[in-house]
Amino acid sequence: GTAKLIDPSDICIMPEFDTISFTVISSVNLEDGSRISTQCMLGTCDTLYMSPDNLYIGETIYGLEESEPYTESVYTIVDYVQTVDTRITRFALSDGFFELGASAIIKGRLLNQFSLDEYEGYLRVVTTIDSYSYRILTDDDYNVESWQEGETISENALYVLDESLETHGSIEGLAEDERVYSVRFDGPVGYFVTYRQVDPLFAVDLADPASPVVLSALKIPGFSQYLHVYQEGYLFGLGMAVDEETGFTDGIKLSMFDTSDPLTVNEISTSVLDDSWSEALYNHKAVFISQENDIIGFPVESSYVVYGYSDAEGFYLRKTISSTYGVYNTRGLFIGDYMYVCSNEGVGIYTLDTLDDVADITYSVQ
Repeated sequence: GTAKLIDPSDICIMPEFDTISFTVISSVNLEDGSRISTQCMLGTCDTLYMSPDNLYIGETIYGLEESEPYTESVYTIVDYVQTVDTRITRFALSDGFFELGASAIIKGRLLNQFSLDEYEGYLRVVTTIDSYSYRILTDDDYNVESWQEGETISENALYVLDESLETHGSIEGLAEDERVYSVRFDGPVGYFVTYRQVDPLFAVDLADPASPVVLSALKIPGFSQYLHVYQEGYLFGLGMAVDEETGFTDGIKLSMFDTSDPLTVNEISTSVLDDSWSEALYNHKAVFISQENDIIGFPVESSYVVYGYSDAEGFYLRKTISSTYGVYNTRGLFIGDYMYVCSNEGVGIYTLDTLDDVADITYSVQ
């Protein structure tokens, strides 16, 4: 019921600060509700990733590089390059207390929280590096100014950072003219998908943090927007199928990759749905995966679908749960022997083993 100002000693101002936004992080004792620690960082929080030992905040930084004026013919010319970088700030965690650890700027922009992963004391980061150039020509005699488009460059990179967020190892210049669509780290191996018209799934060996190595790059039509380690040696992908000739998307695509040998990753099973939209394509919280219960569940355009997977059958549809009021914010979960599908209109309850209907609870609106 009371409020107090943050102590000045708990406010962090980063180098190259150029925003009026600020981010506040706090820890709370769950036994008595008391606040343990608070830190305020001047700057935005575009991406948040937390490990057991550290909390990382990613802030997108837009830059504009400007050349010295020079002369061509009757024109005075200035070249410009627009860039996008990311400031990563690490807060160390100790018994609920935050301590500013390090802050650094790396090239490129993050896709989401899966672009960051801490492993054995190192932070692995995947970014897309974009730049756009143009120049402005000025004729001072006639007071005329014109604009000339330059080059647009897009490529991708992987960085391995130490606890000081200094670059320990890196791979740059990956998949030119493409951007990252999904990332997943699995111990000493990292996987990420880039896309333009085919889907390169990169497998990267990160066992030596100083020398990351691309093990393989599987190219298939379409792209995965969400990657999930399904079980040992299997990687699940959810994304879109793409017509190789036209480049247009054909429907939601489920992929299962054999990653037992990262040197030769293979796509061993696919299934393409007629639906072209799912919240799961951009929000991982909409995906419900329980490999031990043979469940891959997610909402599509007007229903919630549950798939199973086996090596013999590949993907197979187990249940379709229709919705009257839309499926946005629909979530699946299980408790004990029952599966629950919670939506804006109610909760459906099903047996976990066979997905038989048990009960359907509809919310009453007063």
